Amino acid sequence: YSEIVRVCRDAQASGVSLNSITYSLLINSYGSLGLIDTAEGMLVEMKKQGLRPTEQAYLPLIEDAFNSGDKDKAFQFFDDMKEHRIEITSLSYNLLINLTKNDPKASKETYLHMKENNITPTHGTFSALIESQVAGKDLASALEIYEDAISKNLSSFYARKPLLQEITHETIDFVRVILEKLKYEKKMNPSKEALPLLTRSYADNCFYKILQLEDTELLKSFWDYLKSDGLDLTTRALVSYSHFLERLPESPITKELISQLKSE
Repeated sequence: YSEIVRVCRDAQASGVSLNSITYSLLINSYGSLGLIDTAEGMLVEMKKQGLRPTEQAYLPLIEDAFNSGDKDKAFQFFDDMKEHRIEITSLSYNLLINLTKNDPKASKETYLHMKENNITPTHGTFSALIESQVAGKDLASALEIYEDAISKNLSSFYARKPLLQEITHETIDFVRVILEKLKYEKKMNPSKEALPLLTRSYADNCFYKILQLEDTELLKSFWDYLKSDGLDLTTRALVSYSHFLERLPESPITKELISQLKSE
């Protein structure tokens, strides 16, 4: 970034006029170097020259305003882009969603605004949104956004990961629904070439949490999902599974699970 600044400044000193691209490069470079006041000064200078900034020029300014606690100023930059009719893409919206992850309501409002303006979300949009909603304990909202990601074929491991981070007695019903959604998502993409929806290590981690709940039906539902996703539990997980089943009273479900376990 220092080299970009040097080259642009040398060109300007030699009488070369900067255009919108070089000004945007300077703004982004100063912002990346932490020289935000200088970057903002470049934005003002650029406008005085009658040049229109690019979206990329605003991103470091928005991020710094947020990080310094001045959210109003961050949104002023965002409004400034709209006022100057600068094309706003998922880059800006994703940045705002990531910056407001600790405020689930604000991150979701940004997403709804994104939809209203027909901005196409990305995998990163949904990953940050779901993480935000789960952290804020708004599981209904997290599920709604996950369904939206599936409908747009933009679900990913990083979007699914937060959904099963909270496996407790209080979230059992939510976990049941997520497992059904995972099965549905796998059904929609049944190709044997497709990668599993979860990773093996993450699946093992979820499995141990469900074991601790001692909910046989939920355990069976998760087991069925793993089989549909082509994921085999590790030997260590299977041993824990076996010990757990041995402690349970005999029932049709435990008989079925023990039979499946022996087949492994």
